[in-house]
Amino acid sequence: MASTLQAPPPAPPAMPPRPPRSFAGPVVLIAIGVLFLLHYTFGILPWYNWGRLFARYWPLLLILWGVVKLIEYQQANRAGVRPRGIGAGGFILVIFLVIAGLGANAIYRWNPNWQEWCEGSDAEDLPWCGHTYSFSDDLQQPFPAGGSLRVNSERGAINITTSGDSVRSSPRVARS
Repeated sequence: MASTLQAPPPAPPAMPPRPPRSFAGPVVLIAIGVLFLLHYTFGILPWYNWGRLFARYWPLLLILWGVVKLIEYQQANRAGVRPRGIGAGGFILVIFLVIAGLGANAIYRWNPNWQEWCEGSDAEDLPWCGHTYSFSDDLQQPFPAGGSLRVNSERGAINITTSGDSVRSSPRVARS
């Protein structure tokens, strides 16, 4: 009589331990979240400052990424697994970051002489030259001796002159 016992199936081969996932992604999400929090919630960091900050401090991104990779390397060595490298995507990211950072820094340090550009007949077509307006107005009224005059102006210059008439001293206001 034959036995109906079957041999147990062979055990699957042991999988090598997976290296731990990188925590560079969460660090980037936290940094982006902090930037948006500073801008939208606290109003501390306006949009136009982001480019200036990137132009000045972009090497800190490389340093931060290097610190993250160093910590990951140490953790992988302690766990006895093979540490992860930068990879092709990381290498392309580093090249892009260096090119963007150097370009932003060059733009930030570029200091053209705008006054020279804004002189001449074609200056009206250049948006950074602004527009000039001239407006004059005369206001004559009696002014008490020893009185004070307060002029609030959000734009432009205001010239105030007094009349030469000794009997009636009235200020003259001219806006330009």
